[in-house]
Amino acid sequence: MRLFTSAILVGLLMSFATSCGSNAAIPQMEDFNAALKKAGNTTTYQMLIATAGGMPQLLGGKVKATLIVPTDDAFNQLGVQALMDLMDAQKTAEQISMLKKHVLNLPLSPKKLAAMGTVTTLEGNSIPVKNESNVLSFGDAQVIYSWQTEEGMVYIVNKVIK
Repeated sequence: MRLFTSAILVGLLMSFATSCGSNAAIPQMEDFNAALKKAGNTTTYQMLIATAGGMPQLLGGKVKATLIVPTDDAFNQLGVQALMDLMDAQKTAEQISMLKKHVLNLPLSPKKLAAMGTVTTLEGNSIPVKNESNVLSFGDAQVIYSWQTEEGMVYIVNKVIK
């Protein structure tokens, strides 16, 4: 039932998603938590953040950042065992490492990201960024929705960055 509900939510998000291209107007939100709640299909990511010590622990004191947030369906693509291992409360270091692969040091707009071509995550990984046919992607993770918040940018993506 949860998988079915997640699939419906992703379908709705994708059908209502605004363009993430460099000329698109980006909806505004108060903060990261408001954007994640609005997305609706990010409970796995939110649970990982909570288990790993919260947003301050993840951001390491950064005031502004860019979050690349996989949907619940993206996490489900990892498989049951990998997801269970990731959710293990005893593996905080692994959780923070995985989450930091989805955080950029600065709030970056789609236009800036596309111009950069490659970004480096807080974990130190380089990810190619491209904007083709007005669809922004981080590697093979496509952005399905984005928000600008007072804390930075939030990009909801359809795959987990490894």
